[in-house]
Amino acid sequence: MSPNLNTHSDAAAKPSYTYSSYNWLSRQFHWFIAALIFIAFALGWTMEGLELSKEKLNFYAWHKWLGLFIFALVLLRLCWRVLTKTPEHSSPQVPAIIHLGAKFGHFLLYAVLILLPLVGWLRSSSAGFQIVIFEVFPVPDLLAKDEALSKQLAEIHELLALFLALLVVGHVAAVFFHHVFFKDPVLQKMKPHILHKTLIGLALMGCVGFYVTYTNFLSSEGGKPSLEQAKKIEKDGASKEEKTSSKIKISDAHSEESWTVDEKLSLLEFTATQKGAKTTGVFKKYRLKQLVFNPDALEKAVVEIEIDITSLSLSNLLVEQTLASSAWFDASDFPVARFQSKQFKALGGEIYEITGDLQIKDIILPNVMKLTIKRTGSDKEGSLVIEATGETSLSRLAYKVGQGEWAATDDLADEVHLKIHIRALKKR
Repeated sequence: MSPNLNTHSDAAAKPSYTYSSYNWLSRQFHWFIAALIFIAFALGWTMEGLELSKEKLNFYAWHKWLGLFIFALVLLRLCWRVLTKTPEHSSPQVPAIIHLGAKFGHFLLYAVLILLPLVGWLRSSSAGFQIVIFEVFPVPDLLAKDEALSKQLAEIHELLALFLALLVVGHVAAVFFHHVFFKDPVLQKMKPHILHKTLIGLALMGCVGFYVTYTNFLSSEGGKPSLEQAKKIEKDGASKEEKTSSKIKISDAHSEESWTVDEKLSLLEFTATQKGAKTTGVFKKYRLKQLVFNPDALEKAVVEIEIDITSLSLSNLLVEQTLASSAWFDASDFPVARFQSKQFKALGGEIYEITGDLQIKDIILPNVMKLTIKRTGSDKEGSLVIEATGETSLSRLAYKVGQGEWAATDDLADEVHLKIHIRALKKR
């Protein structure tokens, strides 16, 4: 007759719910986490091979959600492990060094299962892609946007995923090694129920489904964005800064006051909403073609700014290349967007309403924005300084930005939010 584990001296301080096998809840944690790991791996492997598409974005969102679910379940599993006893190793044939190796292997598994989703969360935050579970519940960002850090975290995430795969293979091999060579009933201690077998089966079917989706996508000509064109844009970016399109001509006119943009202290940021999550990017290059501003003579005020579309940056090269394609900004034919003011109206304080035309691609539409405009005196070099800060929104579809499958607004919202901070300098 096997001994009752509840006779241990620490039973009063730490109640046991186990005898010859892990307790019911421990088994649920084990097999549910295992199934989610299979699916998360399948999603991660599949999405990396896809070109940018709605399917790829969906896979990314599901992968992140699963990662956070695994993170939460592992923490709960650890808490439950502290509150309950685990089965003792019953086979005297197993050497002590093997017991020690098993404990170390379990430690590594738990450590990586916590670190892997945590690093993924940090990476998503630093890349400027907020996680919104089920497109309803926003998860707070752990870091501010940082492109360089995001790339480093992405590499760490991939290495941890590979390490986890090796640990899982080693874990499964060790279980069968115990079962076959030591006749240790370790396999019985975590024996899956019919529900667990069904869950793992569904997970494996899901993996096959993702693979089929992946192969079908690659064989579909319609699913591939024109990345060759986008890469050409990136390669020829320097020359295209000076290129003028037949549809958008860059003015060479000079203003009455010669102002330049301080790009280091200026910001032109856009925010789009994809599956409930906010995604931010910036345009790094823009030229102030005209600026005439006197609060006492607003009828003469004028501003004209040109934005270099090829300078768009989102911490993701594939997304940047896709946004340069013809379905989006069509940067090869329209490398410049332009805002030309028509009227300034004082709203009180230092706030002004500026009405003008915004041209993106070959489409010109009226736009109204409110800016706080301040003359802040002089900088250290004696140049006059004007700072303009404000926000506005526009419809991407009105400018035909995002065509084909991207024209639907169920995954990617139509409204795009612009945040503006322009610091202009004029030498005396």
